Amino acid sequence: MTRDAKTTGGRALLFMVLIPLLTILVMALLFEAGLRIAGYNPLSSMVKGGSGSSFFLRKSADPILRVELNPGYQGIVDKVRLVINSKGMRGRELPEDKDGHVRIALIGDSIALAKSIPDEEIFATRLERMLQAVNPRYEVLNLGTDGYDTVQEVLSLKEKGLAFAPDVVVVCYCLNDIGITPLDMSFIHTFVQPHIPLLFRLRVWQWINLRLRRLKATSLFKKQLESVGAFGDFYGDLFPPAEKDAFLEEQFKAIAESQRTFAAAGRYDKKRMVLDHAGSLWLNQYTDLKSIGKLRYAFKELAAMANARGFKVMVVVIPFFYKLKGHYLDIPAHEIVVHQAKAFKLEAVDLFKKFNAAGLKGLGLDGVHLSARGHEVMAKALFEELGRLFFPDVDRAIRNRPSQTDGGRGPDDP
Repeated sequence: MTRDAKTTGGRALLFMVLIPLLTILVMALLFEAGLRIAGYNPLSSMVKGGSGSSFFLRKSADPILRVELNPGYQGIVDKVRLVINSKGMRGRELPEDKDGHVRIALIGDSIALAKSIPDEEIFATRLERMLQAVNPRYEVLNLGTDGYDTVQEVLSLKEKGLAFAPDVVVVCYCLNDIGITPLDMSFIHTFVQPHIPLLFRLRVWQWINLRLRRLKATSLFKKQLESVGAFGDFYGDLFPPAEKDAFLEEQFKAIAESQRTFAAAGRYDKKRMVLDHAGSLWLNQYTDLKSIGKLRYAFKELAAMANARGFKVMVVVIPFFYKLKGHYLDIPAHEIVVHQAKAFKLEAVDLFKKFNAAGLKGLGLDGVHLSARGHEVMAKALFEELGRLFFPDVDRAIRNRPSQTDGGRGPDDP
């Protein structure tokens, strides 16, 4: 082969490599420009400040909590401005001294934190407005934290909520709290925290990063839900398993029937976490005596804390936001939670009927989290139940108000 032939072949090979690379680069630049024009910049807060202030969660010194809300954080999360006060709670600053106020502390997971919903629309804020319309002495604290289960929620109350001397503690119980879903910082750092902050200024990289994170989260949750072995990885032998009794036997049979219905439906709804070959993966957790033992442990700790500190407790069970062929199949899980709460003399309220009456499927962003309309319904339900159980002035205001429809006064009106 002559030198000219080699040169020509080399150029041809170079073009074969460069042209696709240049095409990809041009497409990436066009995509970057399009994202910038559209205002896409979801991870902007992560390139501001040091590692201690660049994310709304931080590592906790407590081995059970694992993570906690980052005190003083302010930034854009899920396109919503999120503000964490200096005590590590969503919302405004509050002094520890009650100064004659009546305080309701909400503990929960991502449903209570509601980082995808503006502060003025979340049920914690709505509930406080409704209560203060009856009497301005009411205050609501939001201790909700992403990824927490019931044990972590109770521990978080102990570590930072009790300092505010709550009069009532509301456990905002999501049905997935029975399982093992706690986040840890290794997961967060892998797919969120910027190792090279400059790279996170590129909108294309942010777009890729968030999709990798969602894939990682989906894989992690699916693995945890399908294996009760994940329990020991998180909690070991911290609490004893529950003992099977006649009540649990009855609910286990009902769960088996629900699972047969899921399987017979023969569909896979990834968005709402319904799996045709396994039924509701969350529902499976309610047949695990270790998981029920964990729930009992949390309620026992909460009851002891309430007796020692003199506050009341209300456990509210929040349903999932889907049905299968018109049927809601997770009622046995509701029954188990209510039964376990009452075993420790805690007030327990199942919100399924209220959500169902308001149009269950339309109240969720997905199968788990509340939409803005769902937050309205939740606030109203809490307002009514708190009045019925603990606050006579609120109950009187509810009973004395004129009959209204959705087209009349809004749910923030007492």
